[in-house]
Amino acid sequence: MKIKALFPCVALVLSACVTEDFSAEEQNKPLITEQQPNQKALPSYIKLKSTATPIRASNIDFVGRLAVMDALRRFLPQYHLAPMDTGVQLEQKVDINAINMPPEQFIQYIAAATALDIQVKGKTLEIRSFLTKEWMLGALTGAKKTNLTSNATLNNGLEKEEQKAALSEELIYDEWESLLEASRDILGVKDAEKGPLKPYVYGTRSVGKVVAGGSVVAMNRLDNYLSGLEAASTQQVTIEVKAYDVKLTDDRGSGVNWQEFSALNASVNGNPLDLGFVNSNGGISPNAIAEGGIWQGNFGFSSSKFAGQAVLQFLSKYGDVELLNQPHITVRNGGFAIMHAGDQLSYVAETEVVRENEGETVAVSATVKQLKVGVSLAVSPKLLDDKRILLNIWPVVSSVQGYDEFDSDPVPVRVPRLALQELSTEVIVESGKSIQLGGLIRKSVSSSLQTLPFRDGITGALLKPLFHADTKNLERRELVLMVTPKLVQNGQ
Repeated sequence: MKIKALFPCVALVLSACVTEDFSAEEQNKPLITEQQPNQKALPSYIKLKSTATPIRASNIDFVGRLAVMDALRRFLPQYHLAPMDTGVQLEQKVDINAINMPPEQFIQYIAAATALDIQVKGKTLEIRSFLTKEWMLGALTGAKKTNLTSNATLNNGLEKEEQKAALSEELIYDEWESLLEASRDILGVKDAEKGPLKPYVYGTRSVGKVVAGGSVVAMNRLDNYLSGLEAASTQQVTIEVKAYDVKLTDDRGSGVNWQEFSALNASVNGNPLDLGFVNSNGGISPNAIAEGGIWQGNFGFSSSKFAGQAVLQFLSKYGDVELLNQPHITVRNGGFAIMHAGDQLSYVAETEVVRENEGETVAVSATVKQLKVGVSLAVSPKLLDDKRILLNIWPVVSSVQGYDEFDSDPVPVRVPRLALQELSTEVIVESGKSIQLGGLIRKSVSSSLQTLPFRDGITGALLKPLFHADTKNLERRELVLMVTPKLVQNGQ
């Protein structure tokens, strides 16, 4: 009986020692039950957008003479009149000839007849006789300074100022100051009387901002002027230049025969093909070359039947052709693109000697200047109304011919002597079409000495006169430039 009584107790103890596995849901559930916060509903707002109240009135039929105030109150009674400056004269009479005229057109009619500016703002007609406006003209803030160095031969007999004039041509043009001066002329700033409504023009070059104020008529003219400048100045032109160096053969010593281009219905500067150069002596002759290689010409060729490869094949008939360089540059409308290929020489331009009382030299200081030698090209594109491009082109070719030595105490000064060739042309071309510039012929004489390399000095001294040749070679080269302008479209 005791055993039977203990059996349930033992079973109960053993059942308490049995472990049970937890399910995956029980293992991953949070220890603390997540409770959602009790948030109050936020209020909702609705934004209503309302446009300006359109002018709702019947068309106007009236022929006669009324004061501005009476005309606006009579035919537009739903609007308040608000003069915005002291120059508004609502009592002035205006002749009205309105036949079935819409209210919007009637307001423009009154504004034009009275030289006033009338704007609808809600239920108010804002009337002004003096306007202010600002423009952002950052593209026109630069000051152009183009220095086209001619580098003519130095001459001891020239005075200092004459030498300076012979050496360079400088063009300085400040667009920013020019447009401000033109704006003042349009508004009549100089002749205006002093007062609260005196016209003005102010410009800040650093940010390209122009602020002006003046009468309605004058400000409309100024806006047309500056807005047109802003649109034109932001257009850009890509200039592609190919410079070919043609080594002329003996039978082609006179240069490239540009008359052969006439068979292709080509033109020079818009005229039938013709060639003439103006030399430094003032004479006109075909292929004229002045002494020392200094002359100026006016030549430009244009043909739609010529591509770059065709030009290269054409030039190869006259000798070996080498593509010297092929620069690409993008310039804005009316700007200057200047390209140079060559060397820059340094020379002593001035010397200053410091001496003591006894005449002994204490110090010598020299002023060194630089000189560009090679091929320089300045191009200025201007867009026309029909999207054709007007090109001003100035190619300059210079080379060192020698040095001139000037007596200077304590050291003589050597100055390079240059030979100059330059063209100047103005031509109109379509975007993407090429023009060719030629006629820049230069000649050089090279000396060469050929002899046998004798190792023994005595034998060489005896036999060298019998086995050496001293030759001089005359080489003639012509520089041909092919210029292709292309208008840069928006997004390209």
